Amino acid sequence: MSVGYNKPLYVLPFDHRGSFQTKMFGWKGTLTAEQTAEAAATKRVIYDGFLKALSEGVPQERAGILVDEQFGGEIARDAVKRKIALAMCVEKSGQDEFDFE
Repeated sequence: MSVGYNKPLYVLPFDHRGSFQTKMFGWKGTLTAEQTAEAAATKRVIYDGFLKALSEGVPQERAGILVDEQFGGEIARDAVKRKIALAMCVEKSGQDEFDFE
């Protein structure tokens, strides 16, 4: 019986949304376009660090990312182009129990 993916895969999770905007920036409620862009730019710094690790020898076939669409949509599209293992969250942000967005 096959169990699916059977190799080591190290995933960098940076899919935080609600807690990211409140704890990192102190923002509450609906974000402005400028706030959304600032949060996305901050997530880009994380992704750039991931890309640097790949360029310095981390095997791409062993590395992946978990990112959100709200602030990481461009990152996800870039990861697909680069054939980087990608997972995206589908749950509502800030829930104690799982609920789809």
